[in-house]
Amino acid sequence: MSRPRGYHSATAPQVRRPVAWRIRPDEIARFTAEGHHCETRSCREPVAIVTWRWFRSHWVGRVLIAEHFTCEEHGQAFAQRHHIAVEPAPTEGDAR
Repeated sequence: MSRPRGYHSATAPQVRRPVAWRIRPDEIARFTAEGHHCETRSCREPVAIVTWRWFRSHWVGRVLIAEHFTCEEHGQAFAQRHHIAVEPAPTEGDAR
């Protein structure tokens, strides 16, 4: 298993800080109606927070992103682990 030609960890792109934000109440209602729930194992609470975490993949030689939809409890735990605050829900015209 080799890295892509010319790849070196010193020249790899920087990894951004994790981010977490609340989703709007209408999205919570829609996700719940569609049967979506927290993606943390064995949790069946409604989705309330979206988390993004960037990581450097040495296998593909670039930065990747992991997106998770979590309940309030697990989203807050993510924020505490990464020493960040959960951002408020975006407004209707705001895009991530």
